[in-house]
Amino acid sequence: MKLGILTFHRTVNDGSVLQNWCLQRILRSISPGADVETIDLRIARREVQEYRRLLSRRPPFVQLSTVQKMLLLRQFINREIALSSRSKTTDSLAAASKFISQQGYGAVVSGSDTVWQMAKVGTMEPPHLYFMPGFTGYKKIAFAVSADPVADTAVLDNAERREALLQAVSDFEFIGVRDETTRRLLEQLGLPAERIHFMPDPTILEDFSSLVRMPSTRLTGGKVAGLALQSASLAAAVSEVLQSQGWTVVNHLGPTPAGAQSLTSGESLGDRLGRFATQDLLISDRFHSSIFTLKLGSAPVIFVESAKKWPEPTSKGRDLLGRLGCSDFVWRSGSKPKTELQPLLEAVDAWRRNPPDMTARFKHLRDSAKPALDRLATILRQPG
Repeated sequence: MKLGILTFHRTVNDGSVLQNWCLQRILRSISPGADVETIDLRIARREVQEYRRLLSRRPPFVQLSTVQKMLLLRQFINREIALSSRSKTTDSLAAASKFISQQGYGAVVSGSDTVWQMAKVGTMEPPHLYFMPGFTGYKKIAFAVSADPVADTAVLDNAERREALLQAVSDFEFIGVRDETTRRLLEQLGLPAERIHFMPDPTILEDFSSLVRMPSTRLTGGKVAGLALQSASLAAAVSEVLQSQGWTVVNHLGPTPAGAQSLTSGESLGDRLGRFATQDLLISDRFHSSIFTLKLGSAPVIFVESAKKWPEPTSKGRDLLGRLGCSDFVWRSGSKPKTELQPLLEAVDAWRRNPPDMTARFKHLRDSAKPALDRLATILRQPG
């Protein structure tokens, strides 16, 4: 059988790229002999948005570090990820459907990551490309998909759009979701609960340690805290708190706060994974960087849950840390990081003195997915 993966495969994001790499390996494992590839289908508007990230309104106008990261990730994709021999860029669902149907797939897998997000993807409103609305000719599989964040309920309030989404997801022969937020959303749409299976993110299910390149030297001595926060102002406030308590701060995302260190320019995906593996703490609002830190090293993660992004305490990070028994390390960030962070930093010190067995916790999470993986394997073996 020929299996195609439909995902965010060209974004400048380590987690998106790595989950694609892991998913290919998982599908080959549960469907031995299958020809597994990622469909090189790109939404035109999304491509434009990706390239705009390389530019700035202020000098030097080109974000050279982002350009370099993009080029290194593209090299990784070309070397490590099997792509379809043909590619297409379009904003048309009809054109996308025709393109996929011409590739001869027995099944197409949507996932993983936030491919079932309730916002526009490029110019496409949900049900957008990753729901494959009305696409026919092959089995449709959803693997560890997420609709998170669900900050806009306009989709659920629109009866016509609700019905279109329900019809689209009902056509899938297997639906695996990676968080309770997505499960609840699908149930609100009217999908029967028994059709929805929990499926951890591919980066949890698959071993990617072979890709890690451990740094020959640490960036600095002492306690090292990594920051991966979208908000530059919050990153600056958190960095100030950490530095005042003797932490050396290393910035992984966006502008580097005063007094913090930047990652070495030109590091590969493997190099960056090595950085996550060797730091002593991560404070992040990034799902995959949290997995990298907890899975590769022995450091705790404080996941930052922004009330603006997640009006309700239902973030993917809260779901992840809860499943790993670390829900006390979710910080619903407010306006007073100095006082709000202190109890968490005290918990970090306790973790460092007596670290939990995260290897066993990840194994338990993987084991919980075995029934769903077995069911998926059976579906893929059945004649089309």
